[in-house]
Amino acid sequence: MDDLPPITVTEQNPFCLEMMKRLNIQRKQGHLCDITLITKDDQEFKAHRNVLSAASPFFCKLLQSDMKENREGVVRFEEISGSVMEDILEFIYTGTVKVTKKNAEELAAATNYLIISNLKTISVRYLQQQMCKSNYAIKLIAFSSDDDLSQSFHGCDTRAIVACGGEYPLCYVPQEDEWKELPNRLSKERLDILSTDVIRFRDQLFLFCNGGQAERYDPLFNGWSSVPFGICQDKVTVIGGELFSIDETFRRLKGIESITKATTTINKFHVESCSWQKLHSSSQCYRKESCVIGCGNFLYLLGGKSPHTSQYVSKTDRFDITKKKWEEIAEMQQARGGAFGVAIQEKIFVAGGADEENAVLKTCEVYNVSTNEWQLIANLNVYRTYGSMVCLGGTLYVLGGFDQTKKKPEYSVECYDSKQGKWILRTIIPVEEGCKKKPAFKGCVLKFSRGVLDYLDDAIEEEY
Repeated sequence: MDDLPPITVTEQNPFCLEMMKRLNIQRKQGHLCDITLITKDDQEFKAHRNVLSAASPFFCKLLQSDMKENREGVVRFEEISGSVMEDILEFIYTGTVKVTKKNAEELAAATNYLIISNLKTISVRYLQQQMCKSNYAIKLIAFSSDDDLSQSFHGCDTRAIVACGGEYPLCYVPQEDEWKELPNRLSKERLDILSTDVIRFRDQLFLFCNGGQAERYDPLFNGWSSVPFGICQDKVTVIGGELFSIDETFRRLKGIESITKATTTINKFHVESCSWQKLHSSSQCYRKESCVIGCGNFLYLLGGKSPHTSQYVSKTDRFDITKKKWEEIAEMQQARGGAFGVAIQEKIFVAGGADEENAVLKTCEVYNVSTNEWQLIANLNVYRTYGSMVCLGGTLYVLGGFDQTKKKPEYSVECYDSKQGKWILRTIIPVEEGCKKKPAFKGCVLKFSRGVLDYLDDAIEEEY
């Protein structure tokens, strides 16, 4: 008896569709199902392990693990509704889904966590179509903040340090002591850390680069996009959940070419109009290479280069965003330019930079807002300028920057041990092997879903 001819391509599609249709009927009837999914409203859904594993890397890893959910055959989702879970299962089993205004946001968040890329893309595209192009990125920021989608599923509160330098950003998870590779930035140019701000705004990372360019990384969708922030200012910071910037303009005094007048302008970003609006302008001199930090209702201006002597100073000022007024506060223990710091409740920490003699520093000091006093604490292990200081889980970390004593970028990451009262070298930022011109890094802290972190590739660590 002759062998039957193989199934042709034209016959495969109807066969596959019919098979998935029958599997979906079996799912709804509970036939041969071996896993139960329970949603936040206590709805139960029967499904097949092999189908879920084939559709989602999240389920694939979970259902091959020794976790309780796999052993007992029950997976509970505390923040996914029954209606959205049904939509997800319908898509997995049939390849079709109806995305509406009612379910689009939750579908995007849930499929991001479950790593069902096709359905996530469909949901995000629907959201894009509902928003005008000019405000798309900003409105996505608003919905991810207001609805707090980044925390809308269990296991989603993992915080990591994101380091940006070249086109390949990285993230470090301290509790696991490992580096992960993030998707490539839109721009392949290295960051000029002297003129770049890397900040967290509404649970997303923003790069404000010299020349008016801005990019954002959204950990919810694990991707980069350009943002319509208009012309970016000299320094950008976050105060009370809002974006503020400070920049300085010069003009020559009429008839006196050697003398210029500086004007310092504070701007606030308005999400609705997607534009910067001037909040205050004065002759209060903004010092170049100063450290700008937001704390409480104030924008703090720490150190920087004096316009009169071109030397770094210890002078500190702050701008009250409610009263729209500048005031001087206690000077730092030493002059600093190119320093970096972070605010934690009623304290401001600042470290590194260079002093009035241009000698690179590794000293660190803290400002007590309530007492208006500066106090030196333990020195860093490494001399560095233009780095980043972040707080994660109550611990201070210092990373990146530039070691001017060695004339090269600095890749060590230090953390402050408050019990021992000293800085400890924690890890090294891994940099691509063979890279001729090593990039310098800045960073911030972001929240990631467990699903996204598990999906990211491990970075290869190297010694320097």
